[in-house]
Formats: sequence, C-alpha cells, structure tokens
Amino acid sequence: MRVSMREPRGRYPKGVEMRERIIDAALAAYAASDSRGPSLRAIAESVGLTDKGVGHYFGNRDNLFLAVLQERDRLDAVWPEPGDPEYLSHVVETVASRNVSRPGLVKLYIDMAVAASDPAHVAHGYFTERYSRLRRDIETLLVQRGVSEPDARWKAQAMLAAADGLQIQWLLDPTLDIATAAVRVARLIESGPVAAQQQPAGSDAD
Repeated sequence: MRVSMREPRGRYPKGVEMRERIIDAALAAYAASDSRGPSLRAIAESVGLTDKGVGHYFGNRDNLFLAVLQERDRLDAVWPEPGDPEYLSHVVETVASRNVSRPGLVKLYIDMAVAASDPAHVAHGYFTERYSRLRRDIETLLVQRGVSEPDARWKAQAMLAAADGLQIQWLLDPTLDIATAAVRVARLIESGPVAAQQQPAGSDAD
C-alpha cells in the first residue's frame, strides 16, 4: 500500500498563499486536538490573524472547514498495491488507524457530514460526490472479484455505513477498537459473492 506524498504547491499570489497557510494551520490544529476541536481564534492566531481576518479569506467557518476536509483527503489518498487481494481491508485499516489518532478531525468530518444533508450547505456537493465516488470504487473492486453488481452495490453502501457508524460510536466511547472492527467488516465485504438465498422448507424450489 502506498500513501500519497505531499507535492509542493509552488508560488501563489499573496492572498492565495495566506489561504493555504490558514488551511494548513487549521488541519494541523484539528489533527492534534481532541474531539472538541480547536477554536477558530487559536487557528487565526497561529497565522498572525484575528477571527475576522480569517473570515476575510473564507467568508465563514464552514468554507474553512470544507477546505480542511478537502486538504485532508488530498494528503490521505491511498492506492492499492498491484495484485493486493485484500485491498479494501488494508485501506480501511490504514484510514481507521490514522483517524483514531486525530479525533478532532473525525468530529469535524461527522459534524460537516450531518450539516451537509441540507442541499443548501456549502459541503453538500463535497459529501455527495465523495460518497458516490467511494461507493463506485468499492463496487468496481468487488465486481472485479466476481461479486454480482447488485450485491456489490449494497456491500459498498454497507461498508461506508459501517465506517461512519463506527467513528460515531468511537467519538462517544473512545475505548472502542474501531480499527479492528472496521477491518473485520471489510473482510466480510471482500469475502466474495453472496450465497443464494435458501428456499424455505416445503417450498417449490424447482
């Protein structure tokens, strides 16, 4: 498994450069915080600005938070190794293990996902596209391994539901071993085609 390496962003106009500095500072602050998350004031002060100054570059908190999640995705991207037979479970293990070390980011993700259920929310498009892409990627992987398309579809939905649900349970009870649980779910999902439903006793099977 490979984890993406951050590429230099290059030279940008001053305003864009400050936006990137704020995003970096916010991402670092959330990654290092507990589930309560850092204050906007602390993030602003880390780059020499006030709350109002941060607002000048992003307009509101949600725009900044969306940018933080997008940057997290860019840095956390993972790809399969050629021929990896347990790609899904390996990716799930990597992501879950990484997330338990940064509860602030997990809480931010869950909060934004809930808020994004409103079509007017700034993150609605981000989460809609993200879930659609992840479902499609998992479906494709499973179909390539011989799972029927209908089964691959619901298995992809179940995997994403389990991943997010485990994170919520972990925020409520940090003693839960969600990394192990997530891997076990992924291995069940990867286990192959679903067995044909058995006919009830006495039914006409022929």
